[in-house]
Order: sequence, then structure tokens, then C-alpha cells
Amino acid sequence: MNVVLLSGFEFLTNEAIASIGLNPYFKWAKFVLTDDDVNLNKQKVPVDEFDNLISTGIFTPIKMDFGKISDGHTSAEKKPIGVITNIKKDVIDDRNVLIALAALWKKERPEDVDLLKEMIDEGNPPQVSWEISYHNSTIADSGEEILHGTILTGVAIVANPAYRDRTKFLAIAAVNESESEKWTVEYINDLPDSAFLYIEPGGEKDEEGKTVPRRLRHLPYRDKENKIDLEHLRNAIVRLSQENTGKDWLTDDLREKLLSKARALLKSYNKEEKSEMELEQALEKIANLEAFIDELKRKNDELEAELLSLREYKNQVEAEKQAEARIAQIKQMFTERGLEKSDAYFEENRELFLGLTDPAIEFMIQELVAFSEKSEVKRAATSSLPNINDFSEDFNYKDIKLLAQALKKISK
Repeated sequence: MNVVLLSGFEFLTNEAIASIGLNPYFKWAKFVLTDDDVNLNKQKVPVDEFDNLISTGIFTPIKMDFGKISDGHTSAEKKPIGVITNIKKDVIDDRNVLIALAALWKKERPEDVDLLKEMIDEGNPPQVSWEISYHNSTIADSGEEILHGTILTGVAIVANPAYRDRTKFLAIAAVNESESEKWTVEYINDLPDSAFLYIEPGGEKDEEGKTVPRRLRHLPYRDKENKIDLEHLRNAIVRLSQENTGKDWLTDDLREKLLSKARALLKSYNKEEKSEMELEQALEKIANLEAFIDELKRKNDELEAELLSLREYKNQVEAEKQAEARIAQIKQMFTERGLEKSDAYFEENRELFLGLTDPAIEFMIQELVAFSEKSEVKRAATSSLPNINDFSEDFNYKDIKLLAQALKKISK
């Protein structure tokens, strides 16, 4: 059901936005449309029906009796004072609610709009009661009727709503006063013909190429720079959706043509705006990725430096281990050849030993062994004394001549 309803409103954004105030004859009213609690009529709109009310509620009328607030709907029927332009979900006092925004027709019903404003200023905000059609309903165990397949057909400003003070006005005021002041009669009259959605036939062109009389030009939507003014374009759609607009010049066929044109312009504008947003998002994403890449490069450089340091430390440790193993091997080679050297000896000659190959070490050991053997022979030849046991007990050691002869004999 909703799909069928929405198919005719493809020009609307997800927010279902329409113009709400740049027209100087508009004031806007913000009010609670409904909540998801049971009302005095023992009816309840569940929160899962809110989307239906949003999709069907845009451009529906808000009604009010002339010159007063009536008790119920009957007196307000067929007496619109404005149109709903926006509905959104919210939460108030822990209740799920729908907040509506309506454009009130200050020009058509100035006294009644002023009455509503006075009520709010006096702390007695107006209250509303919805008009809803629904496909079916179910009765809950507690007795209330739960509505399903809802369609919002209108809203009435009444004195005794079924929701008491839960569906009341929250604010009423002119919107974008500074913008409205910019779009004065003089400003609009000074716009080129291309700034208007429609120009009645029968006029003439002045020296600037603008249609005179100016009253033949309707629904301005571009500014002096020929740029689309989004709020005025939305405002044109709202005005064209009102039955009392252009009674003296707007036929039903022309209304549909102008609505189609305005909706196409809005759709194109939204598409361009979306493209610009997507471009900005893409550029922002690129910038973020570039920053991320720079950060990764910085961290990579830090890790590379740390890795280099660890590799140097590892190489140093391995070199030390290899050096210790080499010194131990050399010590073993010395020991196997009967050369006993102290640890201090090897430490003092550490760099020398580490720089020699095995053949060089072997040659060194051989030389040391040979030198050691020669030294032993020399020491034996120069320091050996005759064995006392070789001489008789009556050998006279004090006889120098006899001692010399004995040494010669031993040396031979």
C-alpha cells in the first residue's frame, strides 16, 4: 500500500521537505501530530505506523473554524488555514511522537493566524486532532483499537482533542525573516523573467527585457544570479499544491505542468547537491587515506630502523658466539699438542688468533713446540749437574779439578 502511495511523490526527499516560510505571507506552526499511546477514543497509532503517516501527510491541510477554535472537527471541516510541509519522528516525555511543521496562510486568514500566535504567547497553546483513514484495526487485550495501514488526511485545530494536551502547538512564528526581507517586492520585481516558474501571456517587455505588468509573473524560484533558490522552489511546489492558488490564471492542466516542472527542477537540484556532497565526501576520504598512508609510512620507517638495530645486535651476538667457539677450538689445538697456555694468553692474543686460518694456527703451534723443545735441550745442557749417586762416597766435591772432569764426562 505504501509503495503505491509513494510512487507519486518521487520528487520528495526522505525528509519530505517542502517550503515553510520564505513566502512573506506564510507563518509556520510546529505541533505534535500524534504519539503511540492510546487516546480518549481508545484508539492507538502504533509506532510502526509512523512511516505511513509521514509518507501520506505531506501537503495535507490543517483546518480551523473561522474566528474561533471549535470543539470538534465538524466546524473546522473545509476551512483550511495552512498545509503540512514536514513530519518527523521524535521522543517527548518518553513517548514516541510525530512532530509536524505546517505553513499557515497569513494572507488569507490573518486574524486566525494572529489568534493562534496570541494563544501561544499567553501560555495556552492550540491543540490539534488528526484525521486518519486506515485499512484495518485490531483490538488489544486491554481493549484499545490499534490502527493499521494508516493514511493522514488532515489535521484540525480543536479545543477538545482526543489526546488532550499531548497534541499541541509547540511554536508559531515567521521563518527566515532575514531571508524574507531580502526577497522584497522590489527585489522580486527586479528579477529577470527566467527567475519565474510561469509568466502569463498578454504582457509586454520593458527596456530590460522583463515582462510588464509585473503581476503577470508568478512563482519566483531563481535569485538575481540566476541560481535556483531551494526554499523558493519548494515554496512554489507548496503554492501549486493549494487549491486557492492562482484562481484567476491557474488551470488544472497548467497546475500539473508547473508542478511537474518544479518537481523535476527540485529533483535535479537534489541530484546535483548529492553529487557535490559525494564529491566532497570522496575528497575527504582521499585526504583521510593519504594521511593514513603517511602515518603507515612513518610507522614503517620506525619499524625498519628498529629492525636494523635488532639485526645489528643479532649479528654482534652471533659474532661473539663464533669468536668464543673459535678461541675454544684454538685452545683445544694447543692442548692436543701439549702446549698449556693460560686464559690470559689467549685473551691477549685474541684478535691475532681470530685473524688466522687453521693452517696458520697449526704452523704457529709447530713453531712453538719446536722452540719449546730447543729451549728444554738448552736448559738441560747448561744447567744439568752431575748425579751425586754416580760418584763414590769419598768423592771430593771440593776438588775443583775433579768436578770439572766429571762435568765434561757427563756432557759427552
